[in-house]
Amino acid sequence: MSKWIHGRLGRPITSVFCGWLLVSLLLPLALPPASAQGSFDLFQDIVEPTSVVVIDFHNASGYPTGMLGRTFADALSIELSNTRKVEVIKRSQVTDVLEANNLTVPMDYMNQSMVADRLGCEFTISGTVEAVNVSKERDGTFAEVAVSTLVVSTVTKQPINGALVTQKSSPKIGYSGSTDVLVQEALATAAYQTAQRLLDNRLPIATVLTTPRSKEVILKGGSTIGIQAGMELITIRRKTVTGRVRVSSVTPTDAMGVVLEESKGIGAGDKAIPVFQLHKPQHLTRENKEKAGLQIMSLVGLGLLAMLVGTNGGADELKNDMTAQAASLANAFELGHPDGGVLVNWPYMGDRVLAYVIYRTDNPEIPIDIVEGTVTHYVDSTDPVMNGIGRLFSAEVSINPEDGSLESFTKDTSILEPGSTDAGVGLTLTEQSLTADCLNYPLEPGRTYGYFVRTVYLDYDIGGLDDSELSHPDQYRLYLGNPSSVSSHTTVLKPPPLISPVEGQAPDMSGNFRCQRIPGGGIEYWLELSGNDPSFGTPQYRHLVKARLESDETVVANMSLNDITARFASLPPPRIIYWRMGARVTGQPLPKALQNAQMNGLVYSPAAYYFELSSLPPPPPSAIQSIRGGTSGWGIPTKTRPGRSGVLRNRN
Repeated sequence: MSKWIHGRLGRPITSVFCGWLLVSLLLPLALPPASAQGSFDLFQDIVEPTSVVVIDFHNASGYPTGMLGRTFADALSIELSNTRKVEVIKRSQVTDVLEANNLTVPMDYMNQSMVADRLGCEFTISGTVEAVNVSKERDGTFAEVAVSTLVVSTVTKQPINGALVTQKSSPKIGYSGSTDVLVQEALATAAYQTAQRLLDNRLPIATVLTTPRSKEVILKGGSTIGIQAGMELITIRRKTVTGRVRVSSVTPTDAMGVVLEESKGIGAGDKAIPVFQLHKPQHLTRENKEKAGLQIMSLVGLGLLAMLVGTNGGADELKNDMTAQAASLANAFELGHPDGGVLVNWPYMGDRVLAYVIYRTDNPEIPIDIVEGTVTHYVDSTDPVMNGIGRLFSAEVSINPEDGSLESFTKDTSILEPGSTDAGVGLTLTEQSLTADCLNYPLEPGRTYGYFVRTVYLDYDIGGLDDSELSHPDQYRLYLGNPSSVSSHTTVLKPPPLISPVEGQAPDMSGNFRCQRIPGGGIEYWLELSGNDPSFGTPQYRHLVKARLESDETVVANMSLNDITARFASLPPPRIIYWRMGARVTGQPLPKALQNAQMNGLVYSPAAYYFELSSLPPPPPSAIQSIRGGTSGWGIPTKTRPGRSGVLRNRN
């Protein structure tokens, strides 16, 4: 051993060993290696997974299997969940919301945002299976798919992330089985690639430095963070959309933006978020595969985005988390709308709100009307327009910037003539005034509509930047709130016109009551009778009878004369029976009355017709006994007891 140590190789080997030992002892004390200082990693700031709603993809490929959209959505949900950075809402919960609101794939951004809002999320993921090809080549048979994916924010109601992925299944030599297996394999791999691409994207967020002057703003943030000329940016303040800007020029540190005509109300300090643009290829070619669109955002960073746009520079935040509610107007005829209407309402948002702007989902860019901030409901009607095709509403709201007081709220109505267009209709917002040009076409009976509302409110925070960056005057100004959640869609119901018996006359011997069938699907009809009370407000003398379709034109309800006289046997003089017909759509929100609380969830006929009970033949004793031991007018078993006058009355 000693010879080896003192030999020719002993000294070099000993030196290397001692050096290694010294390094191993001193390494824990050394500074850590320097890491790359590239783009900010949003992943590190996310503690809890971001909740998202994955909606079934639309199958536009023409491939005969109809479940491709659901197959890809399920595969993408699994891949996102496996990252442990995204929490996907359960399919059963999503299905319940879709069914409750009569929604089907594909859906527009507004309805997607409504679904996410119902489920307590801020983002939806959906898209399209663009193409599916099955090929047989020398290497074997394989399937190739192209899938486009978009992430939509409930704040901006626009796409903020996305990916276009093409993927092949593994080729199989001599394959003779179902091509569905190959397609599903390609979709599963495409789902993995889509999830990774969404998570790898980064978000450029600019900041508005100036309030609009000559329709231009200056943005802090340029090409260094990814801002490019031609980009459209949504400006946001505390989760409230304030406008839209198109980038006209860009430098490494800042950019110039042009305020688009239809979106104004931008203030210094607003955050500017790019609208994602996905360029879809027409064919699965090598060139098109390289065009996957602009990648601008990290999905797991969306939680950080929500915090970033939520800062308010110390001002009180106006929470705009209301949900508009809509239902057919139960007493439409009483209120002067003989062909029906819709009652839209929303919660009171406080005295900072000066006006509410109302929209229909069939034309979400143009408001139908504007009302003062003290009002919390609106009646949209089918009323015809005299010598025109619609109504134009022009309103102006102005404030005193010194104290925020309302200086004026003026509103004018004119008729849109046939042949006219709605060009130029919309909102114009400045610091002290809002001009709203609204267009309202009459509703169509039997058609389904949804609604949402925007607030026009006061705020004194027109900045949000540090004093070292920019100074701002302390004054009041107007802001435009982001759209509320979309209401449940409701079908406009025309009050059923009555046919027979005519007013003042009793029904025929069969006890038939008839009305006209009204436009719309899934409608159920009811006959209601009331004793001595044309307002139908006396519960013990009200009775409902289910009606049925008699023909394509008429509806009939039957209650025999004996049953009528027995039902109202205890009715005191003058013994007059009033009747009407009501309708409602099964599965939709119940119709709502604006003034009359006795509407019972139905849209009722024009008027309560009547006839005298004395005009009917007296019932046989068996009929009276049947009524006493039967059910109430609401289908509830009744108990009877003698009244003070000795006449049997309902206990309930």
